[in-house]
Amino acid sequence: MAFFQKDQRSGRSQVRFRFRSTEFKRSVGTKSEREAVATLHRVKDTLLLLESARLALPNGIDPADFILSDGKLTLADTVVSVRLNKLFESYNESLPAGAKEQNTVSNSSFVRPWS
Repeated sequence: MAFFQKDQRSGRSQVRFRFRSTEFKRSVGTKSEREAVATLHRVKDTLLLLESARLALPNGIDPADFILSDGKLTLADTVVSVRLNKLFESYNESLPAGAKEQNTVSNSSFVRPWS
């Protein structure tokens, strides 16, 4: 079951659907009812393909994103989020020896509260 509705505050259309006993609500990103209905039909088609096992949901993919992409989203298309402290750690580990003066290295570690 899938349907669309207009968000009262923004006026944008949203698609709502259930998949594996979970309800999803996503913005279609348009105020056009025609585009929202077209997206709704694609969502319904993708849900039918998933239910009939003609299309498989890849592991590690958000079901709503996969369904809204018409079943084309792959794991390579997803973005991996990185915490800021991990970003700094990987940056500092990748620096070659002598790339920064020792004074700069010690001051940059002082500024970060999580170190």
